[in-house]
Amino acid sequence: MRKTSTTLNPVNASENPGQSSTPRPRTQRPRGETSHTASSSTHSSVLDRSGIVIVDKPAGMTSHDVVSAMRRLMRTRKVGHAGTLDPAATGVLILGIERGTKFMTHLVANTKSYDATIRLGFATTTDDAEGEPIPYLRDSEENSSQATAGFLISPATRERLSVLLSEPERIDRAREQLTGDIMQRPSSVSAIKVDGRRAYDRVRSGETVSLPARPVTVSTFDIRNVKTATIDNGDDNNGEEGVTVIDLDVTVDCSSGTYIRALARDLGEILGVGGHLTALRRTRVGSFSLDDAKTLDQLRDEQSLAEQRIRDEQVTGETPRASLSYSLDQAITRSFPIRHLSDDEATAVSMGKHISGSEMKDVYAGVSADGHAIALMKNEGKIAKTVFVARPATLS
Repeated sequence: MRKTSTTLNPVNASENPGQSSTPRPRTQRPRGETSHTASSSTHSSVLDRSGIVIVDKPAGMTSHDVVSAMRRLMRTRKVGHAGTLDPAATGVLILGIERGTKFMTHLVANTKSYDATIRLGFATTTDDAEGEPIPYLRDSEENSSQATAGFLISPATRERLSVLLSEPERIDRAREQLTGDIMQRPSSVSAIKVDGRRAYDRVRSGETVSLPARPVTVSTFDIRNVKTATIDNGDDNNGEEGVTVIDLDVTVDCSSGTYIRALARDLGEILGVGGHLTALRRTRVGSFSLDDAKTLDQLRDEQSLAEQRIRDEQVTGETPRASLSYSLDQAITRSFPIRHLSDDEATAVSMGKHISGSEMKDVYAGVSADGHAIALMKNEGKIAKTVFVARPATLS
């Protein structure tokens, strides 16, 4: 989410040569000095308010709903998030506040971890429980009247499910095919843009969308528990009591851009029974986990306590806000390797200038002697260039 910031420029009293040259009394502070002081104070307070808040997103809210709530709780429009969570999903949602919004792009690339439940037995139109059920039919069953006679799960699919329960190693072998560096076809209802429009918008308007596969890394795909559930089998069960499906509780560590619902879909296809996601909880983004997260109710309580303190202490000039989880300095240094900068290097980097390179690989944090994260940097040959300047000279 891109936002704009306004920098207050000090007024120089000598800029208008047409003004009277009558000298001011020595006790009067020049207008330029007053404006500069106010500007510096504004810049400092913006940096003090900049950082991240880690929210444990509840089910039923969109990521944008959480952003809107945080704008009220932090009393600023400058709020953005790193990595969208679907409304039904819960867990870690990282929000950038003030200049922290510009840091979100660099957090999106981090590895993410999830706990999820995958149901084997049938697919859905959205690859999760929100979509319409789709009977899973193999090519050999397409012309079978028995397979299409109002059943959600055909007799042949039920037989394969029974085999999977008796031979769970089949599930494990299929899981291994979806672990490591793989090509994954994103869900058709993802937020990926197709010719300028979100894929899910096109699906909602009746279009058929098939997105191309792309490389992702699934470093961990562990099955924690295998259980069964009995569900209706469509058409009032055709006189049956129900049918047994398989639920897998799984843990996944993956690269950014991996769709857990697509893993559920693909696992079901490999096993020949269909599959979809029924529950999803994000437990970690990079180095930030549920242990760092706060609920929205906790954040509302923080703001209420801040309001009460301001009233009780009769504080003026302070706005009641919920507190940051981490300052911008803390968030950057926790997320990236640190390169310590000399004073001259820190000054140059704050102005976006190049400095000599280092032996560090990938992106790292350039940190000043006083512990401030000045910028994210990356080596290019013998020089180090800024990727994101956290503390530009204009705000120091």
